[in-house]
Amino acid sequence: MECNFIYGNPYFGRRKEQWRAITANNNNKGEPQLFIGDFNDVLSQEEKIGLHPKPASLKALPAISSNHCPLVLDINQVQKIEKSFKFEAFWTDHEECKNIVRKGWEKEDVQGCVWKGITRMESCKEELRKWSKRTIKRADKEIHKLKEELKELQDSDLTQEKHEKTQQIKENIAALWKQEEKYWGQRARLKWLKWGDKNTSFFHATTIQRRGRNRIDKLRNEAGSWIEDRKEIMKHIEEHFDALFTPSNNRNCESVISKIPARVTESMNRELTSKVTDEEIRKAVFSMGSLKAPGLDGLNGLFYQKYWEIIKKEVCAVVREFFTNGVLPEEISETTVVLTPKVKDPEELNQLRPISCCNFIYKIITRVIVLRLKGLLQDIVSPTQSAFVGGRLIQDNVVIVQEVYHSLNRKGREGS
Repeated sequence: MECNFIYGNPYFGRRKEQWRAITANNNNKGEPQLFIGDFNDVLSQEEKIGLHPKPASLKALPAISSNHCPLVLDINQVQKIEKSFKFEAFWTDHEECKNIVRKGWEKEDVQGCVWKGITRMESCKEELRKWSKRTIKRADKEIHKLKEELKELQDSDLTQEKHEKTQQIKENIAALWKQEEKYWGQRARLKWLKWGDKNTSFFHATTIQRRGRNRIDKLRNEAGSWIEDRKEIMKHIEEHFDALFTPSNNRNCESVISKIPARVTESMNRELTSKVTDEEIRKAVFSMGSLKAPGLDGLNGLFYQKYWEIIKKEVCAVVREFFTNGVLPEEISETTVVLTPKVKDPEELNQLRPISCCNFIYKIITRVIVLRLKGLLQDIVSPTQSAFVGGRLIQDNVVIVQEVYHSLNRKGREGS
C-alpha cells in the first residue's frame, strides 16, 4: 500500500483541480493507496458531524527494531449529537413569527391546570420548529444563489422588469446578511459589540474559537491515565461531581447559627413574603439579558421579552404558584451544566469550571427574589462587608489595609 499525505488547497476552485489530479494519479496505479491529511473538504454535508469532527487519529509508535516510527491510523466513529431547540434571534425579524408563537401558545388550553404554561411552551416550541424548517433557509446558500441570479440579470440587457427584480434581489441579500449576522452574533456571546455593522465574519471566527476552546476531547483521571471515549468521559465527570457535592457527614451548624444575631425584622419579612404582583414579574423579565445562554428548554430572554403580551398571563401564574406553594415541576427546575476551561488546554476536571444554564422561567423566579432582597441588603449586610453589595467594592478593603499600614509606619508624633 502506498501512503499519500494531502493538504487540500483552501481555495475552492484550486481544490477541484487538486481532486482531479489525485483521481488521475490513483487511476494510473494498480496497488491500493491511502490518502491522509487535511482535505479542507467533505463529500456531503452528512459527513460533517459537529464543529471539528475527528473521525480518525494518527499516532506514532516508538521505534524499536528500526530507526523509523510506525504510524497507526485509528479510525473512530464520531457520535452524532442531536441538535436541541434554541430560539433564534433572527426569527423575530419575520412578521409571521409572532403569529406562530400565538398559534402555539394558544393551541393547548389545559383547564384547571396550574402549570399549563409548561404545556403551552412545549406546544409553542413545536410550532416554531415546524415553521423554521418549512420557511427558514440557510443564509449562506441562499446568498450564493441570489448572487448568481443577480449576476445574470446585470449581464443581460436592462429592462424595467429586470431593474425591479434586481432591486428586490439586493433587498433579499441584505436581509439574509442581517440574518447571518444575527445567527453568528447570538453564538459569539459578545457584550461589547453590537449587531448592525456587518460583523458576521468576526462573530463566526469568535464562535469557532470559543467552541474549540471549550471542546473536551480527552481528560486525565485520578490515576493519570487519559480517557478519550465520550461515554467514559461523561461517566468520569459525573462521578467526580457526585463525590465533590455529596457531603461526607452530617454537619450540625445549629450551635454556630444560634450565635448570629437576627438581622431581618418583622416588617422586612412581611415585605419579602408579600404576594408577588404581575408588575414585579414583568420588571424581573425585562431586567435580564435577552441573549444569555438558555436552559434546557431553549427559550431565551428574547422570546419572553418580545412576546410578553402573548405569554404573560400563564408565565405570571407559574411564578405566583411557586411563591404560594414553594413547589417547582421538574420541567422548570432541570438545568444544563456546562464545563468551561479555567486554563488553556485543560487536562483534569479541577481545571474546568461548572456553570449552570437554567431555564429562563426559573431565572424569573430567582430574579424576583433578588429584586426584593436588593432594597434590604444595606440594612441586613454589615457595613464592613465590601463584596456582593451594590455601591461597594472588594478593592476597598485593599485600599483600607494600605492606608492603615502607612498610618502605622508614620514617624514622629502622629505615628501609633
